[in-house]
Amino acid sequence: MLSSWRLRSNWRPRSRRGWFAALLFTALVSFTAGAMLQGTRQAEAEVREEPVPKAFQSGSERSEVVLKEMLAVLKTMDRRLQHFEDVLDRAARE
Repeated sequence: MLSSWRLRSNWRPRSRRGWFAALLFTALVSFTAGAMLQGTRQAEAEVREEPVPKAFQSGSERSEVVLKEMLAVLKTMDRRLQHFEDVLDRAARE
């Protein structure tokens, strides 16, 4: 089917000038299409205010916060380990 199309197609520039004209036309169409597509892109943004940073905390205030976070993590780990131990105890009894 493709070979029969080639036989029937009469559009083939026969000179270098024809090839140059076809190339120039293709380049202009591509450039125009690209320029039209780039013009449609828009960015919309909102201005957000950043939170005001906390004042400097002294050593004891800072360590209290860190210790509370560590306590929460350790409690979670303890619960998970207890669950594993319970499962192993049940498996050993059966």
